[in-house]
Amino acid sequence: MRGDKVVLGLSVWAFPCTEPFTVTYNQPGPAETEKLRSVWLVEAAGFEEQPVTIGGGCRLQWMVGARTGSVVLRGKRPFAKDVEPQKEWFTVSATGGPVTVTSAAWSPDDPHELKLGVSRDFTADETVTVSYRRPEGAAGLWDVDGNQLADITDRPVANGAPAATAVTLASDAGDDATYAAGEPGPRLHRRIALGERPGAARRAAHGRRPGDARRAGAAVLGARLGVRGGTGRGR
Repeated sequence: MRGDKVVLGLSVWAFPCTEPFTVTYNQPGPAETEKLRSVWLVEAAGFEEQPVTIGGGCRLQWMVGARTGSVVLRGKRPFAKDVEPQKEWFTVSATGGPVTVTSAAWSPDDPHELKLGVSRDFTADETVTVSYRRPEGAAGLWDVDGNQLADITDRPVANGAPAATAVTLASDAGDDATYAAGEPGPRLHRRIALGERPGAARRAAHGRRPGDARRAGAAVLGARLGVRGGTGRGR
């Protein structure tokens, strides 16, 4: 008892975003001596499940967006940096497989942002979400206006991972001698040494043995594609 107040100790801290709770007072029986009484010795009546009002504000819709790289959360108002964020407060999920949050830190460049490190990169076709849950009794996240920030669940993250749009073949600077020997398999050649016009292989085939035309045609096709089929060791 403190003056006209009864102070109750709790097992954990209560904050503005703490789940609502109530208090009940069961009036002791007639034989009990420890009862609540007024200064005029009037016994206080019992009551049940009276809601408890917690001072301060709880901001519910505080996050305006999130993006990959790794995962960056952006708040409507700057974050209060009195307490360092903990990686255990956050969960990141992606459709491409499990993700572990490896770190959490305030952005040194923008007071509105909090960056989460994650265990892997994302691909462009993945759907990514982020959740934040303040552990019971922990202060958690606050903004500079003194509002505690409420838990969020599966908020979408803008996935900025680059998409693969085309395959580009890079040629090698070697000459014909380079491909006289090398690893088995096709090689890319940046110069076309054979300059036959379309149909030249067919004209050159007259007067040759059977099969020469097929080989000449293959040479023209190989020149157009820029592919060599060396089989020995390269440079």
